[in-house]
Amino acid sequence: MSDHLNRKQISALLDDPEGLPNRLEHVSRCRECAREYEQMSRMRMALSGMPRLDPPAGEWDAVQDRLGLEPVEQPVATPWRRAMGWPLQAAAVLALFAAGLMVGQRLNSGTDAPGPIAAVATTEGADSESSMAIEPAEAYLRTVADLQDLREGFDATASGQAGPAAVAQRITHLDGMIDASRDALREAPADPVLNNFLFQLVDERDDLASQLDQSLRMTAAEY
Repeated sequence: MSDHLNRKQISALLDDPEGLPNRLEHVSRCRECAREYEQMSRMRMALSGMPRLDPPAGEWDAVQDRLGLEPVEQPVATPWRRAMGWPLQAAAVLALFAAGLMVGQRLNSGTDAPGPIAAVATTEGADSESSMAIEPAEAYLRTVADLQDLREGFDATASGQAGPAAVAQRITHLDGMIDASRDALREAPADPVLNNFLFQLVDERDDLASQLDQSLRMTAAEY
């Protein structure tokens, strides 16, 4: 296999490594695919630690009826899905998405986020409304904003710098931000914004580590 594996192929390999020996062999020989395999494996491990949040009984069926949606056929559970379950479902997904939008506005606009968001779901024939108020703590908003400011501040400082020393400094800085992001995720392990931020940092760090390794090898070869 001469071409690199795409993410769909690597995902299938993670589902059933013993059933795809050719792809497994390719990953063992291809550094780029091995790095992608490791990153996706880490992502799955992180997701497996997220709490399972289920909607109230019958809530999703009522939403489907109201929207005129056809029942969704449940996919066959792969081994890793059976182990971790479906951590974010139905109303829980909507709640986290609303919180993520609010934090995203805070990060992108640089202004204070609006007040608490209330997500209200109503169903036909229901005697009452079910509502959920999302009130993210100020400390949480400050943490996310500080992480973003920290990264952007270093980006501005590092612009125009080159060479192994600058790359090594960047890696050290990213390691610190990765640790800070993980500390924040201990308080909100299911937060989509923090998880996405952490994955971006890890990807960037791995890319820079690979570049630094290649640069040092080329320098050593010249002597």
